[in-house]
Amino acid sequence: MAQAGFPDENLRSALREMAAEAAPEVIEQARRRATARAQQLIEDLLVQELLSAAAQPAAAAPAAAAQPQAPVSPVAEASAEDAGEAPTGELWWTYCVLREADAQRAAEDLEGIESHTLVEVVCDGELAALISPVPRAEYGDERLRAHLEDLAWVERAARRHEDVLEAALAQATIVPLRLCTLFRDREGVRRLLREHCEALVQGLTRVDGCVEWGVKVFSDPRAPTGGDPPAPEGAKGRGATYLLRRQHERALAEKAGEVRARCVEVIHQRVAALARACTANPPQRPEIHGREQSMLLNGAYLVERGRTPELQSVVQGLEEEWAPLGFAIELTGPWPPYNFVSGAAGVMS
Repeated sequence: MAQAGFPDENLRSALREMAAEAAPEVIEQARRRATARAQQLIEDLLVQELLSAAAQPAAAAPAAAAQPQAPVSPVAEASAEDAGEAPTGELWWTYCVLREADAQRAAEDLEGIESHTLVEVVCDGELAALISPVPRAEYGDERLRAHLEDLAWVERAARRHEDVLEAALAQATIVPLRLCTLFRDREGVRRLLREHCEALVQGLTRVDGCVEWGVKVFSDPRAPTGGDPPAPEGAKGRGATYLLRRQHERALAEKAGEVRARCVEVIHQRVAALARACTANPPQRPEIHGREQSMLLNGAYLVERGRTPELQSVVQGLEEEWAPLGFAIELTGPWPPYNFVSGAAGVMS
């Protein structure tokens, strides 16, 4: 006699088989979810550390480190504040490094991060940096830390920083510097150029005549991928029908995964063929990229300026090729070459 809840021995047998078959998938899904959760926790901790580091841009680095020695002393700032004194004077916000021969042209008529200030040039040998003054009272250590907790302030500062970089990029090859790179005086900027001259020159040489482009690929999981496995035909018994349906769903998922992998491979290879260098960054989460689809590729490509029309044509062709299968391609740029000069003197963010 069948047990309560299992009136059909065939169904019970089918469920037992299904459970045995599905167990590895359940374990794998749990592993993926645990991995994703761990990644999110690590990212959250990293964001906190990055904000903390950005809030102390002037902390002196050990002599043996590859970081530039930041000239603003948080200890001195704290002492002034502890004494009830408002910090006075200026600091120098530093945007990028470029060749001395290009600097004056790149800086012409550029407004700095603070309204009504102009970008200036500081030179040392064959190198130069673009800088502009900011009030110490607003950009000293403690005040800057408060600003960095204000997302609106950070967004505004980042946008103005990028405006200067993009204007300079239109005129010259640059090594962009991290947001909130601050120096006490012009001599501190010259020291950066002098002490890290070799690495900075190498960085400029690596990206000379090029700009960075981003290619992002998105997938709509609901869209057909083409060539889907046929649906299962009718089977005797509810248990057998359920198993066939599950097998069909797995076959569809495997096929979709193969198509997504092929899409990413084809797009990356075709764009990389036009680039001097390329790299694939981790895909962004939807709350960052703002789309409903999943991001499959977050590629960065260092492309010679003269090949921009060719790049745009290739990406357009790829979009036409893959859009019917539910894929979207986004070309962004041109950008300063952040992904290709990160080793230059350790001064990149």
